[in-house]
Amino acid sequence: MTNILASLVLGSVLLAGCGGGRDCADLCTEGQAGSCTSITGNCGSFCGALDDVEDSSGCASQRGAYEACLDASDNVCDVDCDAKESALSSCVGSYCLGHANDPSCVTLRGSF
Repeated sequence: MTNILASLVLGSVLLAGCGGGRDCADLCTEGQAGSCTSITGNCGSFCGALDDVEDSSGCASQRGAYEACLDASDNVCDVDCDAKESALSSCVGSYCLGHANDPSCVTLRGSF
């Protein structure tokens, strides 16, 4: 269970953002290209899983705050949003601990 939360914390780096209103998949792809994220696999699947759990988990505000922080930079690998990343990871991790069979949580765990 702790591994899931730790993975979400590490994996949230994928959203390391950029100025210009890029979406989750763009942020993820840029993070992977710059080797500054621990997210592996398909960014669209990862972001879709976040979409699926953010409301039911109560984590929409944490995700929004994190992406807004990341979106403030033009280079996805130059952003320090650790506190917001931790808040999102903790929120989603807690939800997924109680929903281990939820397909979106399975996707999120497999992305880290």
